[in-house]
Amino acid sequence: MNEIRNTNTITNTNRIDKEIRTMNEKMNKTEEKPITDYEKLREGLKRIQTTIKSAKTKYNSFSKYYYRSLEDILAAVKPYLESMRMTMIFENEIKVDSGIPYVNATVTLTYGTASISTSAQAIIDMHGKGKSPEQATGSAITYARKYAIAGLLLLDDGDGDPDACDNRGYNNNNNNGKSGNNGNGNGNKGYGNGYGNNGYNGNGYNGNGYNR
Repeated sequence: MNEIRNTNTITNTNRIDKEIRTMNEKMNKTEEKPITDYEKLREGLKRIQTTIKSAKTKYNSFSKYYYRSLEDILAAVKPYLESMRMTMIFENEIKVDSGIPYVNATVTLTYGTASISTSAQAIIDMHGKGKSPEQATGSAITYARKYAIAGLLLLDDGDGDPDACDNRGYNNNNNNGKSGNNGNGNGNKGYGNGYGNNGYNGNGYNGNGYNR
């Protein structure tokens, strides 16, 4: 009888041990769930947003401010892209709204199969003095790209960003934009931060804002 009891005890012990091993294996499989590309991308972007330092190397003599350019931001972010094995691309699209041409620039940060994008817009000032249509378009693309990547990386020059200021002064009304033609010029803050003194939804365009 004692031998039978001992055999039953050993059998029960082995069964319990097997169940515990099976349970542990299931738990380990759950704990070892691979991190997705999207999770890695989000963590990488978070690290960039919280640690990036972009120097303000450009000086606006009219507003007497140093500010960061698109070139400054790209120089600061490239080492992160290299170390994190991420890629960044820009896409530009020229659109027309109510007869007003503008650039929609989209910046996309990619890791593996995952990506995160953000966009910004800039009106093409075809009435700007001393600029050809190609130069005006190029300036708008650069401006839109700068604010798209700045938005993605949480970089802000503040409300007094001189990069958007008109260095040649304003007309007497001071709310009709650079050309003074009923607000159809480039106003105080640019399309990304608003055109005209009262911003994108203010009085920069035809007295009522460009509208969105």
